[in-house]
Formats: sequence, structure tokens, C-alpha cells
Amino acid sequence: MQHGRVERALTAIGEGELVTLTRDLVTVPSHEEVGTQEVAEELRQRLAAEGIATELQPLGFGKHTNLLARIGPVDRPPVLLLNGHLDTVAPTPGQEAPWVEGARVYGRGSVDMKGAVAAMALAMIALSRIRTPLRGGVCLAGVAGEEIGGIGTRAFLDKGGWAEMAVVGEPTGMQPVIAHKGVEWIKVELAGRAAHASKPSAGANAVTSAAAVVHALEELGEVLSARTPHSLLGTPTLSVGTIRGGVVPNVVPDCCVITIDRRRLPGETGEDAREEVRRAVERALRGREGIVARVGPASERRHMGPMETHSDHPLVLSVQALLDGMRLPTAVRGVPYGTDGAWLSDRGIPTVVVGPGDIAQAHGRDEYVEIAQLECALRFYVSLIIELCVA
Repeated sequence: MQHGRVERALTAIGEGELVTLTRDLVTVPSHEEVGTQEVAEELRQRLAAEGIATELQPLGFGKHTNLLARIGPVDRPPVLLLNGHLDTVAPTPGQEAPWVEGARVYGRGSVDMKGAVAAMALAMIALSRIRTPLRGGVCLAGVAGEEIGGIGTRAFLDKGGWAEMAVVGEPTGMQPVIAHKGVEWIKVELAGRAAHASKPSAGANAVTSAAAVVHALEELGEVLSARTPHSLLGTPTLSVGTIRGGVVPNVVPDCCVITIDRRRLPGETGEDAREEVRRAVERALRGREGIVARVGPASERRHMGPMETHSDHPLVLSVQALLDGMRLPTAVRGVPYGTDGAWLSDRGIPTVVVGPGDIAQAHGRDEYVEIAQLECALRFYVSLIIELCVA
């Protein structure tokens, strides 16, 4: 019965329609400087033309805008949320316009992740075209600002957005990801005392003190890597990313700033990570008079919790069963990078990340998504909606 519904829905999508929509979305620039308003409106028009309820959700600054679409009952929260981000990183020269070559769609955002958004939108369109009765609602959240701290998904949730469960369409090669690390950007600010370099003892050198701090942070990273690994995510990590200090060589520097990328596991909090750094900094600065250290978040945007959904959750089992029926890998995975699934999981929404393409292609000069992966994603999203939401 369900198989027949899936096939009937897929026949409602015209040949080439998926590639065309992917290309059309990629055509519209949506990196941080220009925002997502234009691409959200492009997608809104496509969905509204099919009779699907849509809403633009401005975030209140710049042209960062979410697109929300809904099918099924609207008198209660949706059963399923399909989450995909409309923003991209900035294109490199030659990526301004998409192109199809062989069995791939190229262009900025093709794999990360407008191809998945196109597949999600067409899954809803397909079911709308054949008037499939739904017992539970489906919401597509095409969100802004995933690349700059998840601002679109966070705004969606803050404005009351919710669902019983969610799928995020980041590129996973259509394999189910149920866990990923969180990230904290941490800043260490060292304040010393300036002096003429001809008499360095008169000052308190923030740069040489920072060298000691970096060494201590390296040791902390080794401690983290020796911890008992998470079954899917391995161990937490720490990487010193930048160090800036001093003005000119003949002045003892009175300030230096170090920034750190700290990947954390489920069960670790951002404050846990910062406290470990504070203790490492304190050890490094013992006996260094005149140096004051401050440890805190490096950015309000660059922090995200980890995500983990239990492998026996009904959503995970449904995803695996559908992938198995498509003869795709079903083994659950964990990944070291973050997704908007972290914000959904933090609000108590069980989430699985599964989408078309390879994350290795994201942000690169030759970003692309394979058309076969897009087609798998469309079939999967249609099947999932029918499995979870059809009457």
C-alpha cells in the first residue's frame, strides 16, 4: 500500500523538475552579505503555486529570511519537520551560475544544501499534487543563517516552531547521522604591561605569556584525545586557531588574544569546555607577574551544542527501514561537524540528519551534487512523509 503511494507521488514530479529546481535555487545568491530573502521568495512562489501554505519569516536584520511551508493538519504541531538551510558560504569565481555536467549539478550551494531543500520541497509538492490525505502535518523550514551560527533555525524555534520529530538534509551521502559534536569558539585575552623593548623587564610581555598558554592548551588537547571515546563521535578536540598580539618590535606587548575551536561531546557543556581552558591558562601563567587573563566565548554566534538521538528511537528505526528498502546503507553514523540539528535536539525534537551528496564537496571550488543522490533524496523524503504522516 505504502509502496504504491510512493510510486504514485513520484510520477507526479516531471522529468528534470528536480534538477531544474536545484539549479534555480543555486542561481539565486544567498551568502551572508546578501541574505536569503530572495531565494526564500523564489521557493515560496514555487510552493504557493501548488496550493501549499507558505510564510516568509524575516529575522529582523538584513535580508536574512526563513521560508516556512506546511501541508496536512494545521490545528496541531506537525509530526515531521524537514529542515534545510537556504544560505551558503560566499561563492568563489566561476560559481555564480550553476551548470549541469554529466550526472552532476555544480555551483555554490548545490550540495550544501539547496539540492536537499529542492528534494524536500518537491516531496511536499508531489504529495500535494496527488492529494494524499495526511493524519499528521509536515513543515518545511528553509532557514537562513546556518553558516553563521544557526540564526534561522534558532529564530524559527524562538517564534514557536516545533514538531514531533525532524530530519535535517545536510549532505550525508544518504546515510543516517544520529550524532554530531558541538562546537565552542573560546577566546583567551591576555593583558600585560607595555614598556620600551630596550628594557623588557619593565614590562609584562603578553605575547611570550601567550606562548606558554598555547603550550598548555596543546597539552589540554592531548588530555582530551586520551579520554574514553564516544561510540560514534570519538573524543573531544581542541585546536588553537588564531593568535594576535603586539604592535611593533620595540614595544613590549601589553595584549595578546588567542582563539580556540573546541569540539564537545554529548554531556559536555560550553561552560565545561571554557572552565578546562581557564584552568590550563592559570597553570601556564603561574609565576608570570603583571599578566591578567580573561577566558570567555569568542563569538555569540560560534557556539553550538552536540546532537544525539538514541539509535532505538522510532524515527531512527523508520529512517533505517526506508533506506534499507532503497538498498542504501542503514548503519547509523556520527560526524565531527555541526548542523542545525543541534538546535532542534536542544529543544527536545528527536532529529536525524540525512541528505544527498558528500560533505567533502561543501564550500569547495568545484562544489557539486550528484543527480542520482538528489533522486534518492526525493524518494526518501516522500517515503518518510508517507510512513510517518499519511492517514
